[in-house]
Amino acid sequence: MPGHRPGVPKIAVVVTDGNSNDRQLTASEADKARKDGITMFAIGVGHGINDGELNSIATDPDSQYSFHAESFDALTSLKGSLSSKTCQGEHRIALCNIFHENGMSVDKYP
Repeated sequence: MPGHRPGVPKIAVVVTDGNSNDRQLTASEADKARKDGITMFAIGVGHGINDGELNSIATDPDSQYSFHAESFDALTSLKGSLSSKTCQGEHRIALCNIFHENGMSVDKYP
């Protein structure tokens, strides 16, 4: 992947209403990203989210990489669960620093 720094985990956090204009293309692009070694987190915001589409974006298992938020304001309620899942092992330094820099402080680092 051009521009990727060696030794830094490749992570994407996709925030979506869960209803793209082209579901097949969305799933295909997410699959390409995963094949490139990118860990994909998917967050569906609002009501009427297409769980199948959300799960097609997220890395497996969906229970670990797919989330729901009632509204964009409610995204802050996910920060604990998202940061605990992303700030583990190889993802710890990169994601925890990003969360901190963007005001999503992590209560404690593992």
